[in-house]
Amino acid sequence: MERKVVIIIFVSAGVLIVGGAIAYPAIVRSGIRKRLDEAYNDPSGMNSVGGFNKLLVSEIFNPNTFKQSGKATISLTEARERAKQVWEGYSYLLSSDAVAIISAFSGLGHAHDVSKISNEFKSQYGYELLSVLESALPDKADYNILLGKISQLPKN
Repeated sequence: MERKVVIIIFVSAGVLIVGGAIAYPAIVRSGIRKRLDEAYNDPSGMNSVGGFNKLLVSEIFNPNTFKQSGKATISLTEARERAKQVWEGYSYLLSSDAVAIISAFSGLGHAHDVSKISNEFKSQYGYELLSVLESALPDKADYNILLGKISQLPKN
């Protein structure tokens, strides 16, 4: 009788170990995948991945995207004013005015409005808008606010 109990315990332990070895990696993979999906879908979150690179791939900062799509909702004059607002809020040596820079992207009607602002920024100041934004917003909170604002714009 004791021998049967010992064999059953060893067999049960072996099944448990083999089952755990199969189930554990699947559980870990699903948890990692879930966190990555959440971070990718919510660029305004503090643990987000992608950030400006995600928007860059979607060509939101490309100065020519708005020309090809025709979906920009702001006028050329308004795009120029918003580009000027970003430029005036940006400081190479001192702390940039993050509030002014972020507010330049308030009230836009389409993601391609950012492209139009980027086009005007490049033509007026000779710099890429994205590179100026990256250096003007070193604080992660400001960076995430801007990302959230831009990523919420309609893309279709």
